[in-house]
Parts: sequence; C-alpha cells; structure tokens
Amino acid sequence: CIHDLRSRHKGIVCLLGIAMASLRAEGVVDEAFANDWLNRFLLARISTEMLTTHYILLASGEGARGGGSCCGIVDSRCDPGEICRQAVSNICRDPRFSAIDVRVESHVCWTSEKGPEFSFLPQYLQLLVEEVLKNSAWATVRAASSSSSARTAPGASSADGRLSPITIFVGSDDRQVMIEISDKGGGIPPQQQDRIWSYCGGAGVRIPSYQQVEEASAAPHKQLGFSWMDPLSGIGLKQRLGMGLPLTRLYTEYLGGKLELMSIPGVGVDTFINLRRIDSESLDSLG
Repeated sequence: CIHDLRSRHKGIVCLLGIAMASLRAEGVVDEAFANDWLNRFLLARISTEMLTTHYILLASGEGARGGGSCCGIVDSRCDPGEICRQAVSNICRDPRFSAIDVRVESHVCWTSEKGPEFSFLPQYLQLLVEEVLKNSAWATVRAASSSSSARTAPGASSADGRLSPITIFVGSDDRQVMIEISDKGGGIPPQQQDRIWSYCGGAGVRIPSYQQVEEASAAPHKQLGFSWMDPLSGIGLKQRLGMGLPLTRLYTEYLGGKLELMSIPGVGVDTFINLRRIDSESLDSLG
C-alpha cells in the first residue's frame, strides 16, 4: 500500500542526517562523497515522493480542487504571491519569529501579457519559500540577540530593540517567476560560506537521536503531505539538521528552477528562487 510506504519512510531524511554525521565524525566517509551520494539518493526520493502524492490525491478524489484549476499536486493557476503570504503566516506562528515583520510585494513586468499565476506545484513552492524564510528569520533573530552583531549589523535597532523586517519580492513576466527573500541578518560568516550547500552540517546544527526520529515518525499527521512530502521540516523535530538549504536547492532544480543567494557582509542575505513558466506557449523555449 502506498500509504504504508509513505508512512514507513517519514524519518528517512532525519536518519540519513544522523548516519552521515556519525560516519563523518568517525572518518569513514569524506564530505564530498557524502554530498554526492545524498544528492543522488534524495533526487530519486523526491521523484518517487511527488509521484505517489500525485497518485494518492487523484485516486482519493481530492485531485480536483481550487475551482477546477488543480489536478493532483498541480495547480494551473498557482499564485506565487499568495503562496508566499501563506508561508509567512506559517513561519510567524513560531514564537521565536512572531516579532519579525515580513513583507510580501508582488509585481508583474509592464511588458508581460500574463498575470503572476502559473502552472506549478503550490505545496512544494510553499515548502521552498518556508525553508528559505526560516533561514532568514534565524539570521535576523541571531543578529539581534548577539551584542556584537547588534552593533555592527542592521539585524536589530539598538534604539528600540525591534527586529529588522524581512522582505519578499515576487516578480513575473511571460517566461519566468522569481521570488527574492531579503533579510538584514548580517550575512553569512566567511568561515561558513564554503559549506552552505553541504549536507554535512551547517551553522547551529543539532543532530537528534534515533529515538527522537522514531517518536516523531510515529506521530500521526492530519495532512497527507506531511507523511513524506515535508523532509525539510525535520518531520516536526525542533532540531536543525543543516540539510535544509541544499535540499531546497535540490527540490528547486528538480522542478526546473534555480536557487541562488548573495551574502553581503555585515548586511544580510538575498536569496533568489527562479522558476520558469511551463505552459503551452512557453514549452518551445525550454531546453
């Protein structure tokens, strides 16, 4: 049964994170090998996961939603601005990030004959935006809580103690949709910049125990997607595995897009998610 398969594999990403951390600590594998193997394994897993989610939605009769624009996991009128606003709402429910002012601006190129809506997978787009936004929120809070960062970076105002806002820009034209998430959390420290795309541990990573993963995997989830769809959230674990950013890039590239970031020392990080429209009028421009 596909449902049983998805349920059994809830904790795979967490278990892989623990296993690779242990092997790296013991010197059994090097970082380059671990990253290459995880990329290939997780890419296959993403493909299987999306297909099973799509099949279950169609087989259960839940595939037709959104006023007829949805078919399984695909929405032909996916609104990236609305997706970003929903992602902001979810992230700001976390008490650690509730004080951050996150602004969303949507823009359409004046030469474009299309609106911002495009054919895409809304639940996965929200997943990507939430992961990047979570990183920006962590950086903003960390900059504000550090006395040295508070004096040198604009992550917080020493005068009133307020956190600097995070801004999300959504822009589109006839060929692409771009999302920029801009924070003022001080940027990526130089000693960490070479490892931001590595699965082998980022800043502030705390690897959970096998028992914690098993307990989280056994917890019931009300929504279908959370059984196997949401590896970036650590299946509900509070620990950070340090795999979110490279896994987000892998998802983005699998969906035909690009994930890039620019870190400005002492200021913050601008992350760009570039997605190409896939419809009958733009297929000729692909590949």
